[in-house]
Amino acid sequence: MSKLKKKAKAKKKAAPKKKAAPKKKAKAKKKAAPKKKAGIPGWPDMIQAVSVPVDTRAYPIEVIYGAAYVLMDRAYVHLVPGRGGIVDVRLAGKQPLDGAGLRALGGEFANELVNQALRVTLDESGRKLREYIVAKAHFFQEDGGRDVQKLLDTTMQEAFDEDPLDIAVPWEEKYGSGGTEKP
Repeated sequence: MSKLKKKAKAKKKAAPKKKAAPKKKAKAKKKAAPKKKAGIPGWPDMIQAVSVPVDTRAYPIEVIYGAAYVLMDRAYVHLVPGRGGIVDVRLAGKQPLDGAGLRALGGEFANELVNQALRVTLDESGRKLREYIVAKAHFFQEDGGRDVQKLLDTTMQEAFDEDPLDIAVPWEEKYGSGGTEKP
């Protein structure tokens, strides 16, 4: 190898290497993730919903169903079972509702829970009397139904013989003339 070639090679090695300018890549436009709508999963048309957690130890499931049924004409109802006996009741108006309307819908549902709980309690407490009346009606039906008044009289008398709530006790006997309950 000639001296010139060796010098040229040595210069190339000794000279600082210039870095090639980085190639500009076309930036790929990132697509924005689709925004999730507030509301109930699986209900894409629902924009807003209110959530009411209900403890099944305080309100049995039949009470929750009853309250939900009452609101079904104005709201979509979605029941989501949770941990510890909690049912998450999600309500979305069939007509668009603002924040105040959603809060009112949740409040109506809470009030309806109390109403349905009372209905179930009264149903249970009057069940024995209803069954007794139906049984008596079947008994008197054999007689041709002529003694319906007798059936009512005997049923009412028997019902008042067993009066655990003291409903048939006159006011004066129960509260006296002062209006407070006697011990």
